Amino acid sequence: MRNDLTTIGENIKRHRLIANITQKQLADKIGVTHFWVCKLENGKQNNTTINLLIAISNELKVSLVDLMSKYNHYGNSI
Repeated sequence: MRNDLTTIGENIKRHRLIANITQKQLADKIGVTHFWVCKLENGKQNNTTINLLIAISNELKVSLVDLMSKYNHYGNSI
């Protein structure tokens, strides 16, 4: 079953790949392990704070709304 963590994780992965950075590079920039980023991208990391999501959005140069949205910028469901 899809949940909000799955949606956020998929969005983070998509934007990370667009930014052409690895999980390890993102993890190092926001102060977590690459295992943490991996779990987050797979919707299995429930130990997430708004501050970490803001740090991720800043590193990926996308809005926090884009990371949390179930819809892409074309209005289609993700």
